[in-house]
Amino acid sequence: MANANIEATTKEAWARTVVDEVMLRTPLTAMFTEHNRVSISGKKIGQPVIKDTLEDNAQSYTPMEGLEGGSTTIWARPKWGWKYVQLPIEYGVEEELQNQAGGKDVAPVDIVAGLLKAGHTGMRLKLTAMMYSESETDETGADFQSIPYALDHDTTYGELTRATTVTNKWWQGASIGDVFTDRNTALAPSIANFRIMRSICQRHVPADEKFYAVMGESLFQAFQS
Repeated sequence: MANANIEATTKEAWARTVVDEVMLRTPLTAMFTEHNRVSISGKKIGQPVIKDTLEDNAQSYTPMEGLEGGSTTIWARPKWGWKYVQLPIEYGVEEELQNQAGGKDVAPVDIVAGLLKAGHTGMRLKLTAMMYSESETDETGADFQSIPYALDHDTTYGELTRATTVTNKWWQGASIGDVFTDRNTALAPSIANFRIMRSICQRHVPADEKFYAVMGESLFQAFQS
């Protein structure tokens, strides 16, 4: 719920870099990489992005012909609210007295260390499940919005409304033919289709950036074969 004291005293957390064509990036990853940590502060996580070009301001002209000035909004700032996830690990007095206090002679398996290691694995599985979930959790839900939700063409993401080909088109995921209704369209796992999708995505990726394709096991095996 909203906290008036926080609203009055706390800034939003901005990523320090501007991302060009951020619709194909993950701002959470950018923040983690930039800060080299998981804990950051601020009311919300915001990411300044370049959403447009100045192409419409460019003009061809002849000598003595006047040029028209103009202003174009090329920056936007999507932002995300905080999500909270923890994995509580509990052990009681029996574990402390019978396992921890006994040393390796009595307890060759350290229960606490084992629980902590299992906790790390459990947290990774939880985060992965949320990241690739098909459930459409909006900004008000407890889970953070997943990658499939972010790529959906008709949902609000980063507090920016999207609607197929009209509203915030620049904030959409890639679409074959720019129809923006094909996120769940099944395509044959062929090299030809992969190249089509890669070409569409790479229109928005700078030349010096690496390209990553994320897919399930069945698709990966199909491409491997």
